[in-house]
Amino acid sequence: MKRGCLLLALALGLAGCVTPPPAEPIAQTHSSPGVPAGPVRADQVTSQNAHKMSQALADELDRETQREITTQGSRSASSKTNQ
Repeated sequence: MKRGCLLLALALGLAGCVTPPPAEPIAQTHSSPGVPAGPVRADQVTSQNAHKMSQALADELDRETQREITTQGSRSASSKTNQ
């Protein structure tokens, strides 16, 4: 019995030494840093630049999603402090 308790205490004591890996930051897409480009419009897309415009549209959607996530996070944090 003492041996089992000792092993359990040792296992629980060592469990505190194991930490999860740090969270990875959200990777930037191919767009250049700085001021984001304006919205992609249909009249801008041609057969020559279709790939570039599709990437710009994906970047635009990623920025919008990230903005929504951060606004929701700040709203939930502020509502918790108000309670």
